[in-house]
Amino acid sequence: MSRWRRCLVLLLLAFATTSLLQARRASAGPPERDLWYVISDGEQRYGSIHVVVRQREHGQVEYAVESLVRIEFFGAPQELQSTSSAIVDSKFSLISMQATSSRLSGGGTLHGRGIENGYVIARETEDGVEETTRTFNDGIPSISDLALGDWLHSIVSEAAPDAVIDHARPVRIIAAESGEAEPATVRLVSRGAAGSEWSIEFEKEWLKTMIRLDDCGVMIDQTVATPRTHIVRATQEEAEQIAHRRIPDRELLVFPFDRELPPTRRLKRLDVKLTWKDIPRDEFQLEDSRQSLISLEQEGGEYTALVRLARPADDGPDIVLPVSRQQFAGALGSTDFILPEDEAVARIAAEIVGETTSARAAATAICQWVSEYIEPAMIAETLSGPQVLKRRTGKCTEYSTLFASLARAAGLPTRLALGQRRFVGAEGDTWAGHMWNEVYVGQWIPVDASVNEVGGSLDLLKFIHSDTVMGTQPLRWKLTQSLGVSIADVELIPEPPGEAIEPGLRGTTYTSAEHRFRFSIPDEAWTVEDTKSAGAQVLRVRPPDADLGDSAMFHVTAFSLPKGVAPKVVLDARLRQQRTALHEVEVLLDQAVEINGVAGHRLRFGGTPKSERGVPMRVTEVLLTHNESAVLINLISTIENHEKFGQAFERILSSVTFIE
Repeated sequence: MSRWRRCLVLLLLAFATTSLLQARRASAGPPERDLWYVISDGEQRYGSIHVVVRQREHGQVEYAVESLVRIEFFGAPQELQSTSSAIVDSKFSLISMQATSSRLSGGGTLHGRGIENGYVIARETEDGVEETTRTFNDGIPSISDLALGDWLHSIVSEAAPDAVIDHARPVRIIAAESGEAEPATVRLVSRGAAGSEWSIEFEKEWLKTMIRLDDCGVMIDQTVATPRTHIVRATQEEAEQIAHRRIPDRELLVFPFDRELPPTRRLKRLDVKLTWKDIPRDEFQLEDSRQSLISLEQEGGEYTALVRLARPADDGPDIVLPVSRQQFAGALGSTDFILPEDEAVARIAAEIVGETTSARAAATAICQWVSEYIEPAMIAETLSGPQVLKRRTGKCTEYSTLFASLARAAGLPTRLALGQRRFVGAEGDTWAGHMWNEVYVGQWIPVDASVNEVGGSLDLLKFIHSDTVMGTQPLRWKLTQSLGVSIADVELIPEPPGEAIEPGLRGTTYTSAEHRFRFSIPDEAWTVEDTKSAGAQVLRVRPPDADLGDSAMFHVTAFSLPKGVAPKVVLDARLRQQRTALHEVEVLLDQAVEINGVAGHRLRFGGTPKSERGVPMRVTEVLLTHNESAVLINLISTIENHEKFGQAFERILSSVTFIE
């Protein structure tokens, strides 16, 4: 999610614009100051900025900024920290810059120096030093983001009060944290005795920023367009009182299902209604080998589309690798995050593919390798394929950048797809914003390495594809403003003929017809209660002792799960969620299991609920998977009751069987 890194860069744009509350002459240069700011979403403060500006000899100015942003990303709290500095001359041309950053996935140091018509940067990471030279001969000024505000104020202060100022000026903004140069246009929106207002418009339109300066160059406020972010002057005490911002569902494109659906294996066709506002139809790519656009209606700026997801009749074509046709140049080349020419990437791709010449076989092999290699983690930044290879962690975006890097290295045309994925949980099904890959095997087919899935999935709803990660982002951020998703119609695959399955509890055996499994309770004094949660079947198994309350809870939960998802991946994700609700979580057991010929994983951990009277608890969970179904058996109890009911838990677990 490079979005948060880029937002952090934008948050630095105008911090150096403040001055002492007195008039100044343009020739005096920017005044020295030591100020604090807070970052908020309009309701919650979740970031702080400390800005120090010092005059140097020969008209030079030194800017230093320390920033801290706290966010909670899919339940995982994390901090993004950076320190940046820049020295500029009296005309705001870059002399030198330096930055260090700390991230969940790692950090590094950047050094830069200005040269004629450009600058040189050297990035230091744990992998070594990489030096890059950037030159520009177009006459467009290149301004450090730390000095941008003072540069804007100089335009106004150097002009006569009645002079006409160009309302739009091209500029190249050098991000002190990353060393990247972003083309932009600065527009003078208004100018008066009280100050000036500026618009910073980037090529990536969702990054648009508004800055207001008073008549002394003091920043009044700054607003970043998406997600809407405010920068406000504050005291140091206020800047230190920040909390983690939980990213809202609308920004993550998360939507609960509006109706219950059976497991994915039962779906033959799924019709989904999409609604949005003020986004032209040609910005979408709603059709592929398993997805078609049935209808599209427009009234003013409001759109309604009906999209059909259907299973392909067969696997489709296959081609021979490597592919080198000219029309696939973009899908085979290097980009910011997809780097097939990296030495380690190319070597591992060759090892995975081996002598395989089938495009489908290569895609399947790489998908499985990536799925098993990466440890899922909800990091709030985007890593390149080689970075993922080194750190072995990431979310869906990192699965996609690593897969694309490896696949392109093997000569397999690959692009990025962005849209929604159906996720099944105990609280019901949800659509969640998701990124995956598409590969060309004679036609484009989806590949989702995060769940080890190749081919026509009805769990994926695509909005757009691109050869680059950033090519998917303009639409992605526009959709956060107005997207609506609902189920219009569904067609099921008929159940195969055979013995009828009678659901429910019969004696001591419970049978689920929907998820096709059985288990037994210890004796007839126990009970099974179906809570009928949407999207999953949650069964509360109760022992005879009615006074236990919540001090001992047995659950058997069944839900759909793509075939390629390892049980350990699911349990690890659940454990990360539990860490947000429990103090001092300790993992006591973490091992693979096999129950009645079915593979699974067992996890046991302990912790104390984050409540005033939290009592230490212990949790044992076992997840079994078969075809596209999963069964989770867990015992949540006090430590004393965990010992007391351990044997009953094992009896229930050992009785679980899947119905073929």
